[in-house]
Order: sequence, then structure tokens, then C-alpha cells
Amino acid sequence: MNASESVQDSVLFELSPPLPKNGKRGIGAFLQDILTDVPIDLRSRQQARALLLCAINSQLASRVLTDTKTGVLPLQPVRFRRTLLPHPRRIQPHLLTWAVPASLPIQPLPQTREFLESLPDSVISTVLDWAPPVVGPPDKNGRYLVVANHIPAMLAFHRLLGRPIRVRELAQSTTLTRSFAEICAGVEAVMGPVFALNRHRIVLAAGRLPESPWFSDYCRSWSAEVASRYRRRSQC
Repeated sequence: MNASESVQDSVLFELSPPLPKNGKRGIGAFLQDILTDVPIDLRSRQQARALLLCAINSQLASRVLTDTKTGVLPLQPVRFRRTLLPHPRRIQPHLLTWAVPASLPIQPLPQTREFLESLPDSVISTVLDWAPPVVGPPDKNGRYLVVANHIPAMLAFHRLLGRPIRVRELAQSTTLTRSFAEICAGVEAVMGPVFALNRHRIVLAAGRLPESPWFSDYCRSWSAEVASRYRRRSQC
């Protein structure tokens, strides 16, 4: 199935909003390219980073689905205004919230918790730099409904408490009411196949980064073996 035919613009925004950075296309825009079948070229640093972002999204989403016994299911498009305020805002991660049922992001189950706790701080900081959460305007309690980049938001919520994070805020409130499990089902429906088909590219994109096993979900020795095989093949 052609992803460009199956993923609506509003859903793409929820999964990977194309947030510009320093006047240039952001990583989210490059991830949208990958999700809509633009050929992957690892000579593009931005595309390589987008593939790594896809890997983290898929890995966490798949663990949530396993823990909650939820099946993979594409998100149904919901129309909403996606206009953003011009400047980022910095907020405390504990102010992030999700639509009901909200308990899942707050109290993750075993596989999800293990993965969250294993991630190096450097991976979390990198992911949040590439894909800051997109939130609605604050509610009467000062909380912000997560609208897009849900996986990075969850990483911040659990691992960066007490440290302000950068978010992008919608100009208007939205009526989106997706549960976190629903979001993860939608993430995995689109990003899971990309992750599965491109693990060798993810290994190559991660290169010799100490954090490469967390992106590829391979142990360090197997990551090195995969990288070596593909480099030898490319030289033939």
C-alpha cells in the first residue's frame, strides 16, 4: 500500500509535524517524506536523522501495544486547525497531558517502562530537539494537551521531570480526543513497516554513535556486524 495514498495530511501532522528550525526544513518534514515513499538517501544527514526518529517512535509504540494488548490500527483523519504560534514555548514536562484514558502515559506497563528507563539521556535530548511536542493552548489548570509528536512528549514526561522542554503550541484549541494507545496504534501502523524494512539503514544512519543500539534495537556487536556487511556490499 502506498503510504502517500493512505496517510492524510492531518494524520501526518499528528505523527510527524513538519516543524521548521532556524528557517530550514525540520526533521519532521523529512520523516513525512519517508512516510510518503520518498526514496531514502543516507547521504542526506536530515533524512538519516528522520529515519532514526522513526525508529524510536516505532520501538516505543510497539512496546505500548504489546503491554496493552492493542492491535495496530491506522488513525482516522480528524480535521483541525494546525496553525502554530510563531515562537516556541518552554514548559515543565509534568504539565503535558493526554486525552482520556490518560493513565497509560502516566503509568507505563512493564515492556514500555523497561525501554523508557534504558534510553540514555542523550537519545532523549536528541529526539526532543528533532521533534518537540506540539500542544494545544493551556487549559484552566495550566496543562497542555499533546497533539503531535506524542512519543517524544512521553519521553519528556517520564525522563525529564523538573527540566523545562521546548514545545510548539497551536494557535487555537482542538477537539482531538485520541487515547495514547490509539496514537501508538497509529504510529506503528505507519512507522512500524518503515522500521522493519530499513533496520540496516538505521544501523548505518546511527553509525558509530554509542547510542546506536537504542535506535536499531540490535545489540552493539550485531549492529557492527550489520554495518560491516553493508559497507562491504557497497564496495563490491
